[in-house]
Amino acid sequence: MTNHIRIRGIVKIATTVHNILQIGINPNEQEKFKQYIQNNLKTIENICAEAGTHPDHLLSRSRKAYYFLKEIDLDHLPIILSESQTQLRRTVQPSSTLRLKNIVKQQKIILEDIFNSYNSSNPGNFDRLLHKLNSNVAAIEHICQTNQAPLTALSNSSRKIYAWMKFLTHPSWLKKHLIATQNTLKISQKISKNKLIKNEKIFISFLNMSSLYKGKTERYHHNIILNEGFITASEEIITAIIKSIFDGKTAKNTQIIKQYAVGEEYSDILLELDLSAEIEADNPQGQFLDLDLLFEKINRQYFNNGLSKPRLSWSQSLTRRKFGHYEPSRDRVVISLTLDDNNIPSFVVEFILYHELLHKHCPEKWVNGQIRIHTPEFKQLEQEFEFYQDAQAWLQKFAHFGEFI
Repeated sequence: MTNHIRIRGIVKIATTVHNILQIGINPNEQEKFKQYIQNNLKTIENICAEAGTHPDHLLSRSRKAYYFLKEIDLDHLPIILSESQTQLRRTVQPSSTLRLKNIVKQQKIILEDIFNSYNSSNPGNFDRLLHKLNSNVAAIEHICQTNQAPLTALSNSSRKIYAWMKFLTHPSWLKKHLIATQNTLKISQKISKNKLIKNEKIFISFLNMSSLYKGKTERYHHNIILNEGFITASEEIITAIIKSIFDGKTAKNTQIIKQYAVGEEYSDILLELDLSAEIEADNPQGQFLDLDLLFEKINRQYFNNGLSKPRLSWSQSLTRRKFGHYEPSRDRVVISLTLDDNNIPSFVVEFILYHELLHKHCPEKWVNGQIRIHTPEFKQLEQEFEFYQDAQAWLQKFAHFGEFI
């Protein structure tokens, strides 16, 4: 029987190299880049030899990453010819996480251009805006390449803005974004017609953010911020949001907004944000545990193999309060990297995954104008977990003391 092994780090290396190749390589770094690939290939092959196996027998993801590196034509590498980078170029803080100080400023400039684009009849505005987005995206990718870091090394806030910019480099999405901004401004002006005082203005933004919408009032400005997922929403949905901001929330408007936010159209845009940026790669294989294998076990034992498989991923950071969550809009379960540890009983991790899968199996419901996440059906099924009491006791003690037991 062939002994299949997995070598940690291969996929991360391949992702880094892929990102660099997409952007291009500085001529003076070409030899260094070649050596980097050759050294990693040699290391992988030596590890396989010591284990008495061959790269052909690596586990699937490791094997694909190895052959991606192996097949790179080192004699014909793409060279970057651009002489200038944007202001983002020198704003990286030295850290394992890349924080781009100037990225927020660049986003604000783009937002202002978007908001003002329909106030001008110049047909070149769209092309200039598209060029500015592409320039910022290229600069961010070059920074990652220069630091030999994948896009996942960006801080969470920088990563969200990068994903938003990358998303809008697609002309069709940019056009939808521009139209949504214009339409939302018209609806806002109509609703607020008798509420604004002299010289007060409304500024509309659609952003890649966790919340659905925000309303901020500054001197002479009402900043209305909506999640990018609403750029294709109907007038009814946008009206419900604007009324909630200016007139206060009502049960009816809240239900209209949240029902749309758990729907397919909204989810598709959020998923497109993920995919266009290529920074939300799922990583079900941890150092000790494979979420794919755990899902198969739980699906077989508790769902009679009837639950369709969601996207499964370990989180990028360690947590001791929130051990997992399910994102219905992305159909993704994320489990805290804290639980990928040999010192934690397997039934604890299985229970957390089972709990999150129940959110997929038992969707949230509206009851008397309020959304119910942990329905009676959910709670009943949760207690059917074989080691329910043991898992609850272990997690409560772990969260309280903040250490492994």
